[in-house]
Amino acid sequence: MKPNGVAVFITGCDTGIGNTLARYFSEMRCRVFAGCLNPDAAKTSLPDTVSIVKLDITDEDSVREAVNTVREMLSNENKAIWHY
Repeated sequence: MKPNGVAVFITGCDTGIGNTLARYFSEMRCRVFAGCLNPDAAKTSLPDTVSIVKLDITDEDSVREAVNTVREMLSNENKAIWHY
């Protein structure tokens, strides 16, 4: 079963496992939001279908800004963030 159309947010996508997961889920036709400390570096390794979001997980303001960015992108697609 492929998760076609599902939106995912992955942190640490600059390099390593996060970057690999972002590419994998993009290939699975998911809507991928890639949290990156250095977005410019990630642009060279991630496909254009991945939305790169600046994120420093150690900074609360950065996390809030990333949430707001994703929320805005999803609202433009008539979707929303669900959380438990």
